[in-house]
Amino acid sequence: IVSIDILILYYYWADGFVELTTCTVAHIV
Repeated sequence: IVSIDILILYYYWADGFVELTTCTVAHIV
């Protein structure tokens, strides 16, 4: 069973990771 807190934490972490990756790729390109 996954708690809501962990689910929210993962959501924010994934969102931040996507933004970081996008910024990095945009900077390289």
